[in-house]
Amino acid sequence: MALTPKRRTRVVFVGSGRFGVPGLAFLAAEASRPDGSIDIVGVVTAPPRPAGRHRRPVATPIALLAESLGVGPVLTPDRLRHPDAVADVTAGAPDLLVVADYGQIVPAALLDLANGALN
Repeated sequence: MALTPKRRTRVVFVGSGRFGVPGLAFLAAEASRPDGSIDIVGVVTAPPRPAGRHRRPVATPIALLAESLGVGPVLTPDRLRHPDAVADVTAGAPDLLVVADYGQIVPAALLDLANGALN
């Protein structure tokens, strides 16, 4: 009798600061395993902000890590509560939201995913 493989949980990671970096790295490592239990279907972070003396836009630590790991798409909405931002996040049909070090209120539409949200 052949066992059917368990469906991998579709995860969106939401974070911006350095505190969230280990969490995203852990999830990416799990997603890269052939027998892993998750797929990262999106990353939400703050848009690049002006920094330094020349006020050049700088990406968040989460955006930089996601790019280096090749996970994404990386979404950078100005307001996560905006209906277009919610639609962009849910377009990947996520099962679970993982939030770490994100400076905005996460709307109920994203907290009510199939497996909810972890903060």
